[in-house]
Amino acid sequence: MPVFTQRTIITAQPLPDVNRNRRLIPISTQDWRSTTASHMVPPSGLDFLRGVNEVNIQQTVELVDILAYVESENRFEVKVPQGETLYIAAESSSQTQRMCCASNRGFEMRLYDQSRQEAIRLNRKLACSSWLFGCCLQELEVYSDVDLYTGSVIQEWTIAAPLFQLRNSSGQIIYRMTGPSSATTCCGSNYQAKFDILSPDCTNNVGSIVHAWDSLFSGYNLAVTFPTIEVTSEMKAVILGAAFLLEYMYFETSKRRGLASALTCGSC
Repeated sequence: MPVFTQRTIITAQPLPDVNRNRRLIPISTQDWRSTTASHMVPPSGLDFLRGVNEVNIQQTVELVDILAYVESENRFEVKVPQGETLYIAAESSSQTQRMCCASNRGFEMRLYDQSRQEAIRLNRKLACSSWLFGCCLQELEVYSDVDLYTGSVIQEWTIAAPLFQLRNSSGQIIYRMTGPSSATTCCGSNYQAKFDILSPDCTNNVGSIVHAWDSLFSGYNLAVTFPTIEVTSEMKAVILGAAFLLEYMYFETSKRRGLASALTCGSC
């Protein structure tokens, strides 16, 4: 026990740690499928991704989203297959861009963990995805722990199959991601599609992002398979960001065509 030799006078209130943006709220993970540890969750929200090899991203669709002319802000759940929900994702975007730019709109996506605190934030600016506008292609920035820059997803210019760079916080290309050539067509059906996550030199397939029908959920979702060798939680967050970018670039448009097929061409 400390012994004070003189009177201690408190002159100011204690200040919070400026390097810590999260409250230390314990979350029991004893019964989780994604981890075998029975400890309380550590401060970083990215720690929910430790030991997770695959997640599903499911959009929560409300009746107003189907009936409304102007699309509402999207909500998603990031879940372990047949397991617990790791994150709840909430979009924040401009109503003007949602009305005029549809799925090309810029947005800020916040992912909240089980402690109801922000774990990951995705920032996407309004941009084009067509090779005709090579100077203004898609880019998405990933932040963790509120304001800590984690990495980015950058679309490469190509007239063939879509190609993306997945970079870490230092700007180094850790993975590349490529998809089917049909994804570049404006009227092609993108309900079923697979994007491969490759090594930087595109020689090894290390993971995937698949958009397919989930019979258990009775809807389409994104199945993300992370690399299993030398992958950090930060790069898993970047891969999650890439999945959300693909959702808006390709799959959200096809879903809306499916809901409003009477307003589209017969081949859509």
